[in-house]
Parts: sequence; C-alpha cells; structure tokens
Amino acid sequence: MIVIEYYENVFDAIQVVEHDKKDKTVIHKFHGVGGVGHEMVRFLQPVRALGNIEDWLLSLLQNMQQTMKDHARSCAAGVAEVISDLSKLRSLVDNSIAQFALLAVQLMWSYETQTTLEQCRANKIIMKENTQRQIQVMAEMSSWCLQDLKTSVNRKKIETLVTVHLHQRDIAQELMQLVRIKKVQDANDFDWLKQVRFYYRPNAWDEVSDNGATIISITDVDFNYQYEYLGAKERLAITPLSRSKCEETRNTGFSIPRRSSERHVKESMRLLHNDESWICRKTRIAREFESTVSWCLHDGSRFSDH
Repeated sequence: MIVIEYYENVFDAIQVVEHDKKDKTVIHKFHGVGGVGHEMVRFLQPVRALGNIEDWLLSLLQNMQQTMKDHARSCAAGVAEVISDLSKLRSLVDNSIAQFALLAVQLMWSYETQTTLEQCRANKIIMKENTQRQIQVMAEMSSWCLQDLKTSVNRKKIETLVTVHLHQRDIAQELMQLVRIKKVQDANDFDWLKQVRFYYRPNAWDEVSDNGATIISITDVDFNYQYEYLGAKERLAITPLSRSKCEETRNTGFSIPRRSSERHVKESMRLLHNDESWICRKTRIAREFESTVSWCLHDGSRFSDH
C-alpha cells in the first residue's frame, strides 16, 4: 500500500489508494478515512498512475465516479426488494458503504411517500399506512443501535441513517395531517415538492454515463448525483430552519439563470414567501451563492450545478 500525503486534500474522503504488488503503477482500490473498520472500495477498472499527475488523477476521479454509480445502481435494485420486504433492509445496509446505505433509505422514503400522495384522493387511509411504515422503518434501524456493531465506522453509518430518517418520519406525519385537513391533495403540492427527494431513473442519463441517473429534487429543481466517494460521516439533525429557509432558497436560487430579469427572479422566489422583503433578500442571497459556489455538499450528495 502506498500512502500519499495529499489525497485528503484532493478528494473529500479518500485517505489512501492500494497499488498492485507487482506493478506499482496500477491502482486497484481506495480506502476511506476512519481507522479500524474503514471502508474499502475496489475500482470497476484498475487505474494506471502513469504520465502527468493531473492526467492520472483525473482518470482516478472518473473511475471513482463510474464505480460509485455502479454502487448506486445496485443500491436502487436492493431498494425495490426492501419495499416489498422490510426484513431485507439490514442486509442491504450491511452490504452497502455508508453513503449508499443512506441513499437507499432516502430512495425508499421518496418512492413510498410519492406513491402515497399520488393515491391519497382515492385511498383515504393510505397516508396513515405510509406514516406507520416510516415509523416501522425507524424502529427497525433504531434497534440496530443497541447491538454490537463491531466498529465505530459502522456505528456512525447506522446512527446517520437514524438521524436522517427521523426527519423523514416527521415529514410523513406532517403530510398525513395536511392531507387530513385537505391542505395537500396530491404529489404536486408545494408541501411535498419543497422536500429533498431522491429518485433513481434507469432510463435517464448523467455526466458519468447514459445508463441511468440518480436525481435529487427540491421544489422544481433537479440535480444529478455526482458520485464522489464521501466516506462514513456524521450528520447534523435536520431542523425546520435548515430545511425550510436555507435549502429552499439556495437550491431554487441555483436554478435561476444569471441574466434573468428581476421579474423572473421574483416570481421564482415567490414560491418560498409572499412577503416582498423576503423575496428581495433571498434573491440577493441566491445570486451570491450562484456566482461564487461551484459545488456544495448536501446530506451526503454532490450536486453538479453548485
């Protein structure tokens, strides 16, 4: 194994790469941070560390993205099985690295809640059933925290799932109440669209390849998942302030073209607040973000338009 001092400065969570024992120019896998029990990921295709360093580092980045996309595709396939049989969730989580275990929970919640909202007019009890389902998922994952998870990295992974799904469970309960009082009627209502939603679309394409895409949606904006390895990291609790104010403003702002007219900008921001002062303030904030931020980290996912 060759340890390169600056890998953590180039990539967010790669600590070391592992070279072939016979041919040191061939890289087979990379190791994440975390010490004992850290994650190890094998590249789909070996990377050759030959020529200019910027060239083979770019090759390493592209190979990492292709490898991560393959993991995302497997994750989406596993979610389809868990939706019909919750007992398979543990094996899916155990067999996935942290960021795709989290993605699996987010994909499942988005699909189940979206489907429920599409059927809520015809089925009066389906929202209650979805809420009970999310409570059941929460109870299942919480029970794992009481078990011996062997390593601190694995415990961090499980605790992250619980932290994120706690928010998702609360949203399911909130939507159930809004449907009950007829403030939400289908999946096109803003109270659902303002949530961060995750979808895997097998017939779509992205910058990595044309065989499927993982999409992150908020309001009327879609971002492509960027497939950068993120490691096993803790997440802060999601609060109404961070969700309702920061996320909606920031992500809607990123969708506004740089040379949009003031009228177009204000109409877009009006989705968030009807108060004119809020619109003007958030327009300025959104434009500042758009002009200065090339990428950002959101709940463990890289967005290309940031």
